[in-house]
Amino acid sequence: MLTIKKYKGIFFTILSIIALALYFGNLFIPKKDIQTQIEELRNKTQPRLDSTVNAIAAENRFFDSLNYLITYGHYERADKVISQLLEKSPRNDQYWTLKGKWFDAQKMYDSALYYYNFAIILQATPYNLEQRARTHIKMKNYEEAIQDYRKAYQQNYDYSYKLAFVFEHNKQKDSALKYYYIYLEHYPDSTYNDNSIYPPDSIKVRIKKLNNQ
Repeated sequence: MLTIKKYKGIFFTILSIIALALYFGNLFIPKKDIQTQIEELRNKTQPRLDSTVNAIAAENRFFDSLNYLITYGHYERADKVISQLLEKSPRNDQYWTLKGKWFDAQKMYDSALYYYNFAIILQATPYNLEQRARTHIKMKNYEEAIQDYRKAYQQNYDYSYKLAFVFEHNKQKDSALKYYYIYLEHYPDSTYNDNSIYPPDSIKVRIKKLNNQ
């Protein structure tokens, strides 16, 4: 019959054997290096990642195609697609913005603002805010454009250039310089060249012109 003392002795002996086995097992059984673990994880997640990337690329191509139709005056075809999209997904802010661009391209600026406003109610993204700001600039509503670019700038420093440009156009020199300098602080080697609304002069040249006024 085992006494408590003997039982404890056997128990601790077994524990010691298990501990030694684990120790020597770790010494002699090779572990997967971090590179192998990363590769295995990549192989597991790659199909899902590829699927997501492909979906994003397809969506981008789709929006590029609609923007192409609007830009080159295929308004009837563009409107048919956008109307179907809005009917199917009325809470998708990108579709409302596309409709706004459709009106803007035809110089129906009040209607464009209506759709941009609704898009921004749904989602005040920098992109949506910028589209509305561009229309405000065309209507010479510079204060409204400044407000939109301020909100966009709060989310993305890229918009400090565009905010500065509207300040400059509105003859607010000090504010224009402030935001040009902010842009240069974040992008010191930049030469901004977007499109006809935003001039392609280098930022430093624009600053020099303002300081010489």
